[in-house]
Amino acid sequence: GMRVEPLVEERKVVCRKGPKGLLRSESQAYSNAKGRCIDSENRSFPCYGGRGIEFRFTSFEEFINHIRPKPSPELSLDRIENDGHYEAGNVRWATMQEQHANRRRKYVTRKGPPKPVGPK
Repeated sequence: GMRVEPLVEERKVVCRKGPKGLLRSESQAYSNAKGRCIDSENRSFPCYGGRGIEFRFTSFEEFINHIRPKPSPELSLDRIENDGHYEAGNVRWATMQEQHANRRRKYVTRKGPPKPVGPK
């Protein structure tokens, strides 16, 4: 009959743990990033969707199969090129320090005083 192997293969990561299980944090990162780009009511929208940043992953499966689960829990979703989109090749899991360094380097024009960055 029909072979449904590839689909199972692609969804493996998600089916095994499910977005509500161990991947809850990744699933949250996915939803949050998407919201910042498409929901004009989101308080972060002006810095994301409002300045042209697009969320280009079409499903959580596509996202998690590209970026893979977080190697450690304290990491958060970062765009490698700060003016680039949330898409394959421009996302990574990064520490807060890496994210701030990334923003400082790329984000020259910013409304208001820059937030202080340093050891917590």
